[in-house]
Amino acid sequence: MYDETTYRTTLPTYTPPPWIEPYVDPTTPRNVTALMGKTAFLNCRVINLGNKTVSWIRHRDSHILTVGTYTYTSDLRFQALHFSEIGDWTLQIKWVQKRDAGTYECQISTQPARSYFIHLNIV
Repeated sequence: MYDETTYRTTLPTYTPPPWIEPYVDPTTPRNVTALMGKTAFLNCRVINLGNKTVSWIRHRDSHILTVGTYTYTSDLRFQALHFSEIGDWTLQIKWVQKRDAGTYECQISTQPARSYFIHLNIV
């Protein structure tokens, strides 16, 4: 007799080979424009993340903003959003100001670290 629960739990899960390192989808936009006072979303789509971590770093002051979904800044406007079904790691910046303009780094915790740079423009 067919038992759906047993069938689902006995299926092998796919584990990518260890030599396939995580990387950022190259179609991820490198330039984002946001309206002053509104919310900016900087997306970083990571393929094959495995057990690595994604961090967001602001280059103006080399401040680590987020690691995974944990926020390392006291500025409550910043938050990391994770959409696991598509591999997106999004840095959300609420009520953007002119001073928020600049380069942000989406960094994967490989050795050496892999980085993807996104420039935020404020209008």
